[in-house]
Amino acid sequence: MVCATTPTARIAPTFGMTDAMNGKEGRMTLFNKLAGKASALLNASGICSNNCIDGHCSGCGECCADLLPLTKGEIKRLRDYARKHHLQENKRSFLETKGGPDLSCPFRNEHTKQCDVYSVRPLICKEYICSRLLQKPIAQTGLTKEKRDIHSLRWEVFKNPECENLLKEAQKAAMKRR
Repeated sequence: MVCATTPTARIAPTFGMTDAMNGKEGRMTLFNKLAGKASALLNASGICSNNCIDGHCSGCGECCADLLPLTKGEIKRLRDYARKHHLQENKRSFLETKGGPDLSCPFRNEHTKQCDVYSVRPLICKEYICSRLLQKPIAQTGLTKEKRDIHSLRWEVFKNPECENLLKEAQKAAMKRR
């Protein structure tokens, strides 16, 4: 989702849009072009990473992770959906993980480059975009409205035992930051 509160969004209407572009679609098109160019400049400069294309998700999967801040309701919804649709855990190979734990999202289908649970994905997945220029302030996302703890999707949905210790370490680290 594109954030309309970024500095680029505030200045976009002043760039001499024609009457045809004054509608919402025209403003968003112009904004996406400007945001994409600004993000590309920031990315090239090394200030921040950006895997977006014209202000939209590129589908690269870089942000798709196993450990996420989730609510109990989101876990239940994902678990129920996975059971109902007979989903299997997507895993990366031993070589891809360099012998370490697989921290990729178990719902990221590497063959289709799609999310297997897109319709019921957690709020963090709905709100996150990998461009710092386009990210909303966390207070505007709804992520602070409910209690969220760090959970492993692999453990919570598929009961993958490889993730249990990793999850405990991540939760301990999160508690130290509070």
